[in-house]
Amino acid sequence: RDAWGSSLRASIEQADRSVGLSQLAAEQQLENLSLSGIELYWQAYAIDNTVDELEASVSRFSRLLTYTKERSMVGVADVGELERVQADLEQQKQRLSAARSSFKQIVTRVAGLLKLEVPQEGVKIREDNKLGARPSGELTNHKDLRQYRIVATQAELSLLAEQSTL
Repeated sequence: RDAWGSSLRASIEQADRSVGLSQLAAEQQLENLSLSGIELYWQAYAIDNTVDELEASVSRFSRLLTYTKERSMVGVADVGELERVQADLEQQKQRLSAARSSFKQIVTRVAGLLKLEVPQEGVKIREDNKLGARPSGELTNHKDLRQYRIVATQAELSLLAEQSTL
């Protein structure tokens, strides 16, 4: 405690820097939450496209099975061809079931992240191609910069704490 109030100013400055550090940590948490939401969305988008492709595949295999049954009844099908097509159709149905289950799990995770209810009729990813072109030029990794600011602020706080004890 000196007459010029340097101890008081140092403690106020240290408190200001602590608040700044807390704000940086909150920004980091928000960014991580946003990035995980974006990652989940794109996982859901990819699985939704996979489900569409598998549904089309099951439809094609069903038509092939019908055609193969007709050929088998006429006697022109190869030995074991009908069984092979049936096995392939069943495999596609199982893959479709697994993809739908994965999609439901991802949608549930997204809904939990956003604190929303999952509709009973299901969810379909809507395709909007309004994102525009990718920005040109070199992209800066802001995450690295923020980590640097957090470390620098922590070091300054430590230095201020040392100076205030002297």
